[in-house]
Amino acid sequence: MDEIIKNNTAKTIKLDNGGSIVVDFTEAFTIIDVNSSLSTNINSAYEINKDACNVVIDFIMKYNLNGNILIDFIDLDYKRKKDLEEYMYKIIEDNNIDIQVLGLTKLGIMEISRKRFNKNFLRSIMIWG
Repeated sequence: MDEIIKNNTAKTIKLDNGGSIVVDFTEAFTIIDVNSSLSTNINSAYEINKDACNVVIDFIMKYNLNGNILIDFIDLDYKRKKDLEEYMYKIIEDNNIDIQVLGLTKLGIMEISRKRFNKNFLRSIMIWG
């Protein structure tokens, strides 16, 4: 049983397209960092970020993450950042999920929030504290 929990609660999630996501917690925020494994051009960075949007939303729902969530995507130009923001809105709307997208900061970090109904799964089993 411990092995199943460990395999399903890893801090690093590998994406199918070669990128990865690192998830960590602080008292105030859940922090999600999107990375590419190789140097990327603007098109592949955008695709990795789009894939990460889907995985992040799935992760939030699967583990009942809530509160303030910050997502640091791979850096993009202004137009692609706005496209990514719209893509995130669309995923949330299409799946009728109660998540509020607050937008991108000047640093390009996406702020989202989900109402706290109870402790999230990962904190409740004390994997990350």
